[in-house]
Amino acid sequence: MRRLSVLITTLSLFATAAQACGPDGCTAELTLSARQCGLAALPFLSPENDTRMNLALVLAEKGLYKARPWALPADGYPPLFAADYNMQQLMSEDDAAASGNDSAPTPPAVLGALGLPDSAWQPVTDSWGNYPATACQSNAGAAVTGFLEALQQAALPAADTRALAQARLQLTGQCEGNLKPPPAGFPEKGAGAEFTRYLQAAAAFYNAQYDQADAGFAALTGAASPWIAETARYLLIRTPLNRAQQNAVGEWGDLDLAKVDQAALRRAEARIDDYLRLYPQGRYNASARRLYRRVDWLQQDSESLARRFTEAFRSGDGNYFLLIELDHKLLDRMPAKAPAALPELLLVDGLRNLRAPSPWASPEEQAAKPTAAALKQRIADAGWPTAPDWQPYLLAMQRYEIDHDYAAAAKATALPDDAPRSLLNFSTRVLHGLSLAALKRWDEAEAHWRRQLAQESDPARITLLQLTLAMTLERADRLATVLAADSPITQPLFRQTVLPVASAPLLRQAVVAAHLSPEERGAAHWQLLAKDLTRGLYTDFARNLTLATPAAISPDTTVTSPDYGCTPIAQLAARLAEAPGDAAATNCLADFFRNQTDYAFPGQPDGALGSGPDRFGGVARTSLDLYRQVINAPDVSDNHRAYALSRALSCFATSGNNHCGNADIPRRERQRWFTLLKTRYAKTEWAKRQRIWW
Repeated sequence: MRRLSVLITTLSLFATAAQACGPDGCTAELTLSARQCGLAALPFLSPENDTRMNLALVLAEKGLYKARPWALPADGYPPLFAADYNMQQLMSEDDAAASGNDSAPTPPAVLGALGLPDSAWQPVTDSWGNYPATACQSNAGAAVTGFLEALQQAALPAADTRALAQARLQLTGQCEGNLKPPPAGFPEKGAGAEFTRYLQAAAAFYNAQYDQADAGFAALTGAASPWIAETARYLLIRTPLNRAQQNAVGEWGDLDLAKVDQAALRRAEARIDDYLRLYPQGRYNASARRLYRRVDWLQQDSESLARRFTEAFRSGDGNYFLLIELDHKLLDRMPAKAPAALPELLLVDGLRNLRAPSPWASPEEQAAKPTAAALKQRIADAGWPTAPDWQPYLLAMQRYEIDHDYAAAAKATALPDDAPRSLLNFSTRVLHGLSLAALKRWDEAEAHWRRQLAQESDPARITLLQLTLAMTLERADRLATVLAADSPITQPLFRQTVLPVASAPLLRQAVVAAHLSPEERGAAHWQLLAKDLTRGLYTDFARNLTLATPAAISPDTTVTSPDYGCTPIAQLAARLAEAPGDAAATNCLADFFRNQTDYAFPGQPDGALGSGPDRFGGVARTSLDLYRQVINAPDVSDNHRAYALSRALSCFATSGNNHCGNADIPRRERQRWFTLLKTRYAKTEWAKRQRIWW
């Protein structure tokens, strides 16, 4: 169970209870999808998940993948279920430490031992990230350091050592399309000659002159320097491997596998065999074994590739980077027949194919979704002796996601309470609860989620179940249960998210509820007071101000523009309770809205927690609504109407978009306001200040 819980750490944290934005500025919704911020990272097998998340879940269940332990952050808010926030948090701590720049920006100690300044290391800091799938990737810090250390051990004359070291450092500035003459003028006899010939072969390799490089490395496999002999043998693998894909690499580093040189691949595979036979404990052993996977991928041999991935995971090499490689090399080009070594790939691929189209996908990109019959046939075509245990779940998910046959999905996912709490069973139970909720069988759905919470100990799953219960209760119009003292929903974020759609009586109860945190009570008080004002319930506002000390909105708050005096908000509300049409008080309240309530709590996307109907009642008004009320009211003084016109125009400043509400005001109407201000009210200070309109 512990392995499963770590995987929810692909998520970032809510910055506040009201709103959370991802790295691209999107608001991450509290739902079982995160399509507004990319894909999801839920702790159950879901079509909405990033495929890496589903892969990590199934591999963790098999004991093949281990990531960081999951825990709630210190502020108590749960992570968001959005994969694109920080997918690398699937890494273990060792993975994270290894994820830095391979070119090692810190100069190695051997540099000083050779009498070279740290500045000589500067060219090595380029990791050649713009040259994917080419020889350039390996022209980095580890290769340079190995050469320098071997050079130090060779005990050559100081002048030769320094010259060879500088030549190798300068070589890192070369790559395909950036040809320079091969190193010359270095030792041609004795031990130093081996280093000269190595530099010449390496220069040819990095310049994609593979015939010359191959001959050069082959001649060095018997070198006196152990490092040169082994490295040359290893590079004899990479030479035909890079030649194989040389004509298949596109302008942007993309590979066309149909253009790969298969004969060169076979030579590379044979040379991997030779290297591992000659150097069973060699310094490049792990890299050579990884190259087997590259050969299989370029040969499009999914069966062999799946076996090698399985072996790598079983050997303890199941890190985050291997997970990414598996996603890229197998799932991105999923064959029609799933590899027998990793049958779960068909499950992950099947879930991906059930995924709802991205909001930004074009009609051409929205592929037809598979039918239940097609899914069954694909599993049958795999030729396994028995059907996989996950087949019923995949078919039930198809009923739910594609057919919207929620009754069939609910029936197919009913499990006894004593069924093991495996990943598959947990996912099945989640789908069962979602199906009950989709059928609006609220009592059954609530009871189901409560049972799951009572039996669950995994932190990630508990977070998910609290969210699903909160969503169910909101849709069942049972918000009081979400906020109750005995509620199993203990996450403050989930409770605060429903406050914007709560009724006035429930908000008043929440303000004084001893079991809620001060932050929750304060959020409830803010919602109550703000809605009293935006709905024009001024008497209620005065009464509700005293529910908490200090009040969420200070009665002494005064917001206004220079030279237009306003009284504190409590006095404004009292004045408007007596005279709702008072133009000055209305303008001042509009200024307050502009700073305090316009867009303060944006609505949640459809389907997310907090996206239900607002139970407070009344019609919310924005600052622009109040300015327009003054503009259109009879018997308003020139000064107050001019102020309202000027402030209304400034709601569209710079962009022409309304940032004082959601109303779409035509340009001709805004032009009319400007003309009116500059003609009829031209003598007012506000007309003189207003020079343009938007």
